[in-house]
Amino acid sequence: MITLMSADNIAGRRHAPWWFVVAVLGMALAQAAAIVHWLRLPDDLIATLNAPVWLVVGGHLLWVIMLGWAAWNLILSKPQAMNRSIWLLSVFIIYSVLRLLVFSQADYDRQRYPLLVVLIPFVSILVLCFHIVWSRSCRVGREQIMEKNSDGSRPQDSGTPPQT
Repeated sequence: MITLMSADNIAGRRHAPWWFVVAVLGMALAQAAAIVHWLRLPDDLIATLNAPVWLVVGGHLLWVIMLGWAAWNLILSKPQAMNRSIWLLSVFIIYSVLRLLVFSQADYDRQRYPLLVVLIPFVSILVLCFHIVWSRSCRVGREQIMEKNSDGSRPQDSGTPPQT
């Protein structure tokens, strides 16, 4: 199958997979739901918590804004939106784990520490591999587009990888 590269790809735009956009939007909505949950806690329960409510709600609000911004940029297919979103999700994972490590009080939370020690490097490696694969595919696509045929026309994508 032969297809021509689009002008959007020349400008560095690349559509994010739909499942990735849905995942980022879902994470933003989950953070918004967490804000509602924290604001509805009874006062006697709030007094027993290790973290101040304003700090937790402020953190969730910050993540709602950043994840919403990332999802909006992904929907608009802005240049580098996917790259920035992957890094944002990496920081979100680190933030979530650190928050659990710092503010955990219950025994069942502390029993999760060995799992977190194994899970954090595994998830970090997966995110890094996804980022590397995505970055390489964008770079290869741009290189194919920028190359010109001898007659000055744009190259066609024949489905074979470029020769280096």
